[in-house]
Amino acid sequence: MRWYHTHTTSLAWLAAGLCFALISVHEYLWWLFVPGFFLAITAFVRTHTWQGVFWWSWYLGTAKALGGFALVWHIYPLQWIDMGGGAAQIAFIFIHWLTSSAGMGASLIVVGLALFVVKQRSVRAAVFLFPLLWVAGEVLGSLFVSVVWLGSGGFLNIDTAHGYSGFALSHLSFLYAFADVGGVYLLSALTAVCGLVVYTVLVHRHVVSIAVALGVVAMLWVGGTLFAPSAPAPLGLRVVAVDLRFSSADFNAPGGAALKERIAQEATTHALLRTPDIILLPEDARLTPSYGGASETLARLQSLAGSSTPLVIDTSYTMHEGASIQRAYYYDLARRMVHEVDKQFLVAQGEYPTHLLVSLLHLIGKENLHEQFTDQFSYQPGPLKDYAAFPDAVPGMLFCFDSSSAVGVRRVQRMHQFPLVVHAVSHSWFHEPFMYWQQLDDMLRVQALWNDVVIVQAGNMVRSKAYLPDGTIVTGSVIEETPHWSLVEYTF
Repeated sequence: MRWYHTHTTSLAWLAAGLCFALISVHEYLWWLFVPGFFLAITAFVRTHTWQGVFWWSWYLGTAKALGGFALVWHIYPLQWIDMGGGAAQIAFIFIHWLTSSAGMGASLIVVGLALFVVKQRSVRAAVFLFPLLWVAGEVLGSLFVSVVWLGSGGFLNIDTAHGYSGFALSHLSFLYAFADVGGVYLLSALTAVCGLVVYTVLVHRHVVSIAVALGVVAMLWVGGTLFAPSAPAPLGLRVVAVDLRFSSADFNAPGGAALKERIAQEATTHALLRTPDIILLPEDARLTPSYGGASETLARLQSLAGSSTPLVIDTSYTMHEGASIQRAYYYDLARRMVHEVDKQFLVAQGEYPTHLLVSLLHLIGKENLHEQFTDQFSYQPGPLKDYAAFPDAVPGMLFCFDSSSAVGVRRVQRMHQFPLVVHAVSHSWFHEPFMYWQQLDDMLRVQALWNDVVIVQAGNMVRSKAYLPDGTIVTGSVIEETPHWSLVEYTF
């Protein structure tokens, strides 16, 4: 018991980190942000040195990010690069997981030290600043992890939002109105406010603090109910999403690339027979190279479509000035034109090796593995960054990893305003990544709410969904299916 009383503060820090980590691991654990904040605030109040605040804040941020990035373990065993035995693969995943989380988590050092300094002068000021500093810390964490992920395809940004506490509130429909106003940033601020309220009630147990807590709950409930997002207005669009089932192992098998191209052609041909307004293929479906290029694909689609004039959207690998890029091709059969835009937000270690990974591989004498990464994964952001040449009545594109960005849809909408955003996805590296799917549902729901748009997704090794601006997630109707592909229809 003496040991317990001596180490209660350390135990509170440890338990708080565990709570914040578990929030992102399973959808049923979202409520753990409440004990997480209570324990973290309790531990912070009992920590009286800046050194203690420094290290424990870093631990808390790292634990929080470890939960957000735990999805990376779904890629084991690796099928898209030859790294040898299981031990080498586990070491690779663990190092990437830990360095990314420690980098993102370092942002809470800034938050903790800032609160520590302010608290010395005014506890009240620290209380009022806490929600703002918490949100600033999460944004700063996104910047810090982009530093860890710098490489030939990575750049400084504040995009990556895995582990943000605000997504815990995306499970509460009466708070959708707040997501509509401020996205995940406002939701994260609300989690901090809730944490402060719970701490005040449980620690001080004063009638005033209880009244304030009830008032906050009532305000959130009434405000969320009165200003709840309304159902989206009809867009008059029929969309067919083409879902593929083609794993990395399938692609790397003999003849795999050619088989994937034939599957994409077959699925698209069947989708054209349905005469929708839009046909959306998943990321890297490679319909375009299967026909020999963009102009050849446009001619072929016009021939197959007959009198119908849908918009067919394919994303495919291509080369630009010696670098690999992912490009979206919009085959506008009504205008007989092809519109193109390139992927900008790439996956570290999946689409390019980071400088940190390269340095580590050279340090341990694994230059051959670096060469293999460079040969297979040398993607860079493409030169076509905006929609200046696009007609107005065409949706913007959310590439696969853009869904991990808190501002991905907002960026697209600022460049190209349209009430529908298409989302091309491929999860062929993963093995039933339930953690990733749950996090993406939270992220895309909040993005749809915040930007008042419909987001429709077509996926490889993941099912199509649509995220509506009232917070609803729908799965569409499967209208045709084979072992390798499905056609999923939506009417918006």
